[in-house]
Amino acid sequence: MPRHLGDGRAIAARMRARANYRVTHGLTPGLTHGVTLAAAFALAACGGTLGSADSTTPWPANVSAASYLPDTGNVRPVKVVSVSGSVTGADSLLTGGAVTLKYVAGGAAPTVVLDYGHEVGGLPAFGIAAQSGSPTLSATFSESRTTAATGDVSAGLTVSVDPQRASLFPVSATGTLKSSAVQGGERYETLSLATPGEVTLNSVAIQSLYAAPASATSSTPATLGSFVSSSDTLNRIWTAGAYTVEMDRLVANALPLAWQVSAEGTTIGSSGTGIVQKSGGWPSDYAMAFDVRVNSNSAGWTMRDAGNLTSLRFVLHSASDTQGTPNTLELDAYSTFAGGAIKLGELPVAAGIATGTWHSVSTSLSGNTASVTLDGANLGTLDASGAASVLLTSYGSAGFFNLPASQATYRNLAITANGASLYANTLMAASALDDFSANTNALPLLIDGAKRDRTVWSGDIAVEAPTLFYTSAQNDAVAGSLRLLGSYRLANGEVSTTHSPQDPLISTSADAYGSSSFYSTQYSMYFVTALHDYYLYSGDATLLAQQWAAAQGELNYLQTQVDSNGLIAVDASNAQDWLPDFASPVTGEVASTNMLYYQVLTDAAELATAMGDASTSAIYVQRAAALKQAINSRLYNSAGGYYGMSAASMGAVAQDANALAVITGVAPQASAATVLASIAQKLANPFGRLAFSTDSGRTAVVSPFASDMEVRARMASGDTRGALNLIGTLWGTMVADGDNYTGTVWEALGTNGLPVSSQTSLAHGWSSGPTSALSRYVLGVRPVTAGFKQWLVKPQTGDLQWAVGTVPTPYGAIPVKWGRARNGVFRIDVTVPAGTTGTIALPAGGTVKVNGVATTASTSSALDSAGVVSDGTAYQYLNGVQPGSYSIVVGG
Repeated sequence: MPRHLGDGRAIAARMRARANYRVTHGLTPGLTHGVTLAAAFALAACGGTLGSADSTTPWPANVSAASYLPDTGNVRPVKVVSVSGSVTGADSLLTGGAVTLKYVAGGAAPTVVLDYGHEVGGLPAFGIAAQSGSPTLSATFSESRTTAATGDVSAGLTVSVDPQRASLFPVSATGTLKSSAVQGGERYETLSLATPGEVTLNSVAIQSLYAAPASATSSTPATLGSFVSSSDTLNRIWTAGAYTVEMDRLVANALPLAWQVSAEGTTIGSSGTGIVQKSGGWPSDYAMAFDVRVNSNSAGWTMRDAGNLTSLRFVLHSASDTQGTPNTLELDAYSTFAGGAIKLGELPVAAGIATGTWHSVSTSLSGNTASVTLDGANLGTLDASGAASVLLTSYGSAGFFNLPASQATYRNLAITANGASLYANTLMAASALDDFSANTNALPLLIDGAKRDRTVWSGDIAVEAPTLFYTSAQNDAVAGSLRLLGSYRLANGEVSTTHSPQDPLISTSADAYGSSSFYSTQYSMYFVTALHDYYLYSGDATLLAQQWAAAQGELNYLQTQVDSNGLIAVDASNAQDWLPDFASPVTGEVASTNMLYYQVLTDAAELATAMGDASTSAIYVQRAAALKQAINSRLYNSAGGYYGMSAASMGAVAQDANALAVITGVAPQASAATVLASIAQKLANPFGRLAFSTDSGRTAVVSPFASDMEVRARMASGDTRGALNLIGTLWGTMVADGDNYTGTVWEALGTNGLPVSSQTSLAHGWSSGPTSALSRYVLGVRPVTAGFKQWLVKPQTGDLQWAVGTVPTPYGAIPVKWGRARNGVFRIDVTVPAGTTGTIALPAGGTVKVNGVATTASTSSALDSAGVVSDGTAYQYLNGVQPGSYSIVVGG
């Protein structure tokens, strides 16, 4: 939730009150007639209004730098959407009262749907004021109103996160009932009773995991970023991106321990799956033996688990299980991308499974057959061949999980194959948590989405990190993510691409850990680009030195993938990109992969120079030049004026490949406009741009991730109006009023402008690109040397009248205000922090006065060597600008 600088608790209360008022009156929370709440609070505090300039400035008189932070503490619902069954007092719950739900056997279950007004996340908590009978409280969570009743789909990739979006809480006493597992992102919460009884709730809340940046309470609050312009839509979009990344940022040790270890064993309630991490080289057929005590309802374990993406799941239902068939063993095929579990079969347990008693279990796999024994008795076999529909792998690890309202204790795990031990653990020591990635997150990190996947992905960080640099500047989350990714490296040098935030750092080769952290060749490259951007914005030479060996190893690995044509060629084993297509990925000489490789080589050359390694830098420069020539020779469709999707699909157009060609300079500058025009024509969609042309064979989707690349390509080539039009069309859809509004940005859109499915993340950091683009290009502030030691302020105004904002740097904030008066006079105010120098670019063709003194501007700048013209407007430059405050007028 956006928040103006000041006392966090007071502002949070004001924002909740404002949101409550606006929901009650049918308005979208988080928006004030199109103005961000942060901007509205800033203006209210200063007595200003957006929309008109005063006599001395071309921007509104009292625009204040506003910061965008999530609510902390208990976040409460602001509206009752609907009520059915026996529910009393629902509306009073919003103002401190109580709601009573009563369920009579044979009658209708009571149900109340609550609305938090915007995306929230954390640990669900319920105040139980009274209860009778044996009620079970059911809580269903959803980002979208359309799935509020059933819950949307969350991928259980993190142990501390509840993969179920429909949680069950048996109620046996008064007091606070709090979930032990995280619900990372939701706007809607549906409460009901799953078993007969009566419950009175005097509070319903989400206890946030998200901490406000330390600088929010420091003496220099201006170190936080902000952006406000003459476009209300752009202001909402900037805020949504900033808030999204804060929802996707974890401070160290934020995640609760979902597994509890004691001398009895490891006790697991409803949680995500924890699997043995060191499972590289395991055969497809192995046996898993352990002791288990079902404490409530059921116990669960998993085999052939491919990093929690696909697996075989076994559920042992006790005699008193209220959620499954009592005294049975169930086998499911599970797939993250197929939306959950598919039941394959079950076996009866004639002896029965009493809760509170220990049992020994052994499960063995042989091909598609699973054999299970319980307390030495053979239960029979189950056929797993039906798992083909979820693309179950023939390999994978083993571990434990549990279903809603279930709890079990496990001990004495032994995994064997052909009589040899693969892994053994008593599960009675805390060290077991790291073996299963079930500990808390030791590092501050950036995860991809609030509800899904809640994992660290290198490709997502490539977009999230710049957003963070321009907003809360909590750079430690980027540093922690890089440390985690760089810790896992294969012997061939490839750097990992995805991790649970609960994965521990390692100091040995990652080959022993299997392939689940190594998604694809393309994704492994993002480690280098993220390291480059982190160093550029932070100036942290220490982390660069620590991770330089990992970066060099990645570059060595990538060189081994280059074919005789001078291009990287991928096959089905390493060809996945940002659009998962496990059945038939684009293979061969893929354009986007090679464009990204070119960027990696140029970024690596700059990093090598920073490391004082001129010879290695020269090698990367040479490789980049050869690659550029090969791309233009093999992958450019000269007749169409664009780059083909791959050497084998030259007629198909990929948005990311062509945008990257412009961003990186692979496309000659004279061809940039042609390439971008081809994208606009061939990928046209009412809600932005298709990611792939209809003849590509790929899913028809509007991707904010790929579209961010096009936004940057248009900005970098001077098509500012085109970039702003794309931002307003695509991202404007996400921040518009409606049941899908979350105040955050979505993972993807269908061709109809709606979320693709209930699985789609509606708070996904890789979609936050406009936030950094607006600060970098429209406000105009960008680093030239590491840590903003040298900077360039070059506003690309498009059709905007004014913009005001602040960019945080390691040396202090750079506040900028610019605007164009009605008489055409351009004014820009800039404050330069101590220890830095830079260049201010101004519209060419007018006289220049600095603080009232006529000054001669230069026609060029070494800090803007490309000299890109924006929408036909050339620039003149004030070079060597020293620390201080400047008010600059051009014309008049």
